[in-house]
Amino acid sequence: MRIFLFLMIVLLLPLTSCGSGTPADTVRVPILMYHDFTSDEVSDSPYTVTIRQFEEHLTALTDAGYTSVTFENLLDFVYFGKDLPEKPVLLTADDGYTAVAALAAPCAARYGMTISCAVIGALTGTDGHFALEEAIPENLEIVSHTFALHDRNGADGMIDPGGFVAERLLTEDIAAMRTLCGGRFPLTASVLIYPHGRYSAESERILHENGYTVTVTCNSGVAEIRRGDPESLYLLPRISVWKNSQLFVN
Repeated sequence: MRIFLFLMIVLLLPLTSCGSGTPADTVRVPILMYHDFTSDEVSDSPYTVTIRQFEEHLTALTDAGYTSVTFENLLDFVYFGKDLPEKPVLLTADDGYTAVAALAAPCAARYGMTISCAVIGALTGTDGHFALEEAIPENLEIVSHTFALHDRNGADGMIDPGGFVAERLLTEDIAAMRTLCGGRFPLTASVLIYPHGRYSAESERILHENGYTVTVTCNSGVAEIRRGDPESLYLLPRISVWKNSQLFVN
């Protein structure tokens, strides 16, 4: 039996301006990784956070002076020199569950925050996943979690346990994702969050060649984004948030 213990996540980050009042050229951005949400008082899955817990996280971040940003904001900072907030944080939610749009996004909106949701193209509109034809909350940024490679592993899949990438499958999957819903999806079209965080040098090469400008992993850490340095947007680490996680920030 797997026992999921109480988890504390501590964010102790320096101000991006280093107290000088001058915008920094290197910004540390914690990227939090959520999955599903529930309105129930207790979650029955390690991947599902209750809305009450989510509100506690948002309150902690707000009280500590954090401002949520999107991947589009990171792209604007790197490519166009636009400043980021003094203490940025990026909230992500993987897989495109219905509760992200129905529960988490409205909750985040009350705090003036956004969520970047990585959806699995082939599952949009299926049981438990929101449809792209529905009204998408304005504070919900949509990015790619691949079209149909999330659960494909082994010799014929995108990435097997050893990290091998089948170029044909990945290239075809990219094309399928870009044509989904008449080309209007994903909304931030050059961002891919790797399924299960699995990647390789080959997958990075293929995504670079196909115009992806941001790739995101499940590696633990805080992203360091550098103004004018596109390479700083690849293989971004995240901070996992699970059932019963608590945030302690300053």
